[in-house]
Amino acid sequence: MKETPQTLSRAPIEYQSVPRSRPNCGVVALAHFTGQPYDRVEKFLRRGKPSTWKGSTYTRDYYAFFARIGLPVVRRDDGAGELLRDWVAKYTQPGTRYMVITTGHAQVVYDGAVIDQHAGLPVPVEEFHWRRKRVKRWFIIDAEDE
Repeated sequence: MKETPQTLSRAPIEYQSVPRSRPNCGVVALAHFTGQPYDRVEKFLRRGKPSTWKGSTYTRDYYAFFARIGLPVVRRDDGAGELLRDWVAKYTQPGTRYMVITTGHAQVVYDGAVIDQHAGLPVPVEEFHWRRKRVKRWFIIDAEDE
């Protein structure tokens, strides 16, 4: 069955094994948020980068990848400045995936747990090592687009 924005936005995240010792949080977050294989995301983002690129990303990279795979995504700024752990409590809904950009980092939140390249498997936000980082912006799949 083809994944639609409606089914993807509510689907549990299938954890992927990813390189954990590189500055690749955006690549990891995109892979988990979009359900795309890590290698596909990295290959797309690597285009046009110097050979020394290790995985650093910017918001423009996220938009380019969302457009490439045709995923309707909405950027939100509600709760900007909140600590990640407080933002999760105030702004998330059960069963919905979020890609959250904090100060210098990107991660995915789903059902109160956080996934990034350092944590390995999803970790409850209260145990997440960077739960005190400040939220800058976040993305949600626009399940109403179709």
